[in-house]
Amino acid sequence: MNNTAFNISEKSGGARKNWQSLRTDGFPIITIIIATYNVEKFLPQTIRSIREQSYPYVQLIIADGDSKDGTIELLKQNEDCIDFWFSEKDKGIYDAWNKALRYIQGDWVIFLGAGDEFASNKALDQIAPYLSRAFPEHELVFGNAIFVSKEKSVVIEKKERSWSEMKGKWVFFRPELPDHATVFQHKSMFTSAEPFNTNYLIAGDTEFLLRSLKRKEPYYCPVDVSKVLYGGLSATLNNFWNMYKEICRINKDLEINPPFVHWLVTITKLILKLLFYKMLPKNAANKVLDMCRVVQGLQKRWSVE
Repeated sequence: MNNTAFNISEKSGGARKNWQSLRTDGFPIITIIIATYNVEKFLPQTIRSIREQSYPYVQLIIADGDSKDGTIELLKQNEDCIDFWFSEKDKGIYDAWNKALRYIQGDWVIFLGAGDEFASNKALDQIAPYLSRAFPEHELVFGNAIFVSKEKSVVIEKKERSWSEMKGKWVFFRPELPDHATVFQHKSMFTSAEPFNTNYLIAGDTEFLLRSLKRKEPYYCPVDVSKVLYGGLSATLNNFWNMYKEICRINKDLEINPPFVHWLVTITKLILKLLFYKMLPKNAANKVLDMCRVVQGLQKRWSVE
């Protein structure tokens, strides 16, 4: 348990519960961390989803990057649900996560994005028994992700793959991984000052998971954990080239070598995507890319509103 004193300032607040007195044998405390910046449009649905959870042992920490819209007011209005929030300039999402980790009181930690939601109000109730028996054999526990469109929350696809189904597979130049918004990390993983490498602006969570999986395999639970907004930082087509460069750096640092065929096919797809966006208006490019996905027997992704 982290005993770091809370950073009390005008731009901080929250319920600050006494988690030692609330701790109950057999019921892990789950810490949820959200990094925010000018997200007053999307954050309410995430807070509402957390507020509606039937599982009672939930600590919510929000690390805001000095928002200029109505995000701060929103945080103040929900202090009964937020255990601790603070707002100050940061160097990106992974810097914000590192700062928030100083205040965790939970046994397990999950990171959500503003706009993400839990799959149901029973999601944490359903995952808690798995968390209770996972450690120390497993440091990572994950479940299923439901990807939804950013504007209308239309379901795009569902990822429900066990670790045995992912292991040995390759996605975008690196080994396939669970979606971070469905992954619960044991508190023992956050003993260093900066668990997330802030030199990565897009793929810091990928680097963290890959590094962690070199130690122990994760524990898969057949539970729908999160509804994830498609179109986050690393999923935006405009960021794909930067993502590629960061993945290459991670592979070099962790001595990961993707198969040549995978690299060739994926780099060809990436270049074609970038060309579509250079030559066509965004909406037209999205439709063309989804036509290509349908031909391959995949669901539409880019043109779904």
